[in-house]
Amino acid sequence: MSKVIIFSFLTVLILANIVRADIPPPPVADSIRIELNLVSRDDYQFYLCSYKLNVVPNPNPPHPSRPNMIVTVPDSFQMKKIELSGSNPYSETLGSGRIQYRGSYYDKSLYLVAIKKSRVDELEPKIKEAIDNNKSGDYSIRFVRLETSLEIRSDEGKGAKVVVNKVSLDEKDMILTVEEGKVSSVSGKASNCIGLGLLFAGFALISGWFVKRKYN
Repeated sequence: MSKVIIFSFLTVLILANIVRADIPPPPVADSIRIELNLVSRDDYQFYLCSYKLNVVPNPNPPHPSRPNMIVTVPDSFQMKKIELSGSNPYSETLGSGRIQYRGSYYDKSLYLVAIKKSRVDELEPKIKEAIDNNKSGDYSIRFVRLETSLEIRSDEGKGAKVVVNKVSLDEKDMILTVEEGKVSSVSGKASNCIGLGLLFAGFALISGWFVKRKYN
């Protein structure tokens, strides 16, 4: 009897994982924000690194319905220094690039990298190799892959417009937690002001046309 129960449980678990795997990802965010869970880490230099992604045929597809897979484009690695501290988060607008693979994904994989400023000359040339090998070595090069999409809990299937990647950094590791961020109210107000300005300009043009027609 116990074997039957165990077998039934495993069958349900496998089926649940298959169904979950077939659920498309949430839409890609408009932007991401990186926040450091520390007041200051002036002794570290931070980098935003990326690889472009592409969809190619899978030589060994796990299922006939999944003939493709996502791979990184080998020569597409990019790296830039960024300013990041507990009081100074970093924001990155995500471009329009998307790839279709059982859902829509951002066409780049993004990584946050941290190394000691005192060892920049030594370690900066080794960042790409560390990411490629998925190793942080002797903890001198620490990195984490950033999330570019997040499903809103209150609305299944809808994605967050801003994805906040919160990073905790200690002497041996980088820990990532992800949550939904708020769209800047300043940009919203600016958009509203522009819209009102265009509306008033339209009224002015129409009024001027009527006045001109009346006196001609």
